[in-house]
Amino acid sequence: MKILIIGGTLFVGRALTTVAQSRGHAVTLLNRGKTATKLPAGVEHIQADRDAGLEMLATGSWDAVVDTCAYYPRQVRSLLAALPGEPHYTLVSSVSAYSDFTRKGLDESAELSVPLMDDSITSFDRHTYGPLKSGCEQAAGPDALIIRPGIIVGPHDPTGRFAY
Repeated sequence: MKILIIGGTLFVGRALTTVAQSRGHAVTLLNRGKTATKLPAGVEHIQADRDAGLEMLATGSWDAVVDTCAYYPRQVRSLLAALPGEPHYTLVSSVSAYSDFTRKGLDESAELSVPLMDDSITSFDRHTYGPLKSGCEQAAGPDALIIRPGIIVGPHDPTGRFAY
C-alpha cells in the first residue's frame, strides 16, 4: 500500500511511519522539513508548507493519507482538494472535538463542539482548539476515518509533559 503521511517526522507521524514501513508499505512524508534533518531510509519526502500550497501533490498517487497535524479546517479542505484520485483519508483529531470531553463513556455519538470554520483564524487557544478540530472533522467529510485520541504519550513526545 502507498501511504502519504502529513507530518511524519515528529511524534505520532514518526511512529506511524515506522509501523507502516515495518509492514512493507511505501511511505511518503509531506512536511516542512523543519523537524528532522534525516529521514528514515526508503521514505519519499515532499517538502511543503500545507498553508502555502500543495500543487506538488497532483502528480502523486496514494492509497491512503494519514493527516497527523491539521489544526484548521482550511488545511483539510486544501489537502483533500490537492490529492489526485480518492485515497482513503484518516484524520488524527482530538478528544477536544467533543463539546464535553470530561464526561465518562464517550463514544462516536457524543455531541461535538460547534465547528469553527473561520478561515481567518491563524492560531488557536484553549477556547478555539476543540471547535477548530471539530471543524477539521467536518471538512474531512463523511467517508474519512476520524481518530479522537486523548493525551498521546510515548517515545519522541516533544512536549515533555510526562515521564515514561
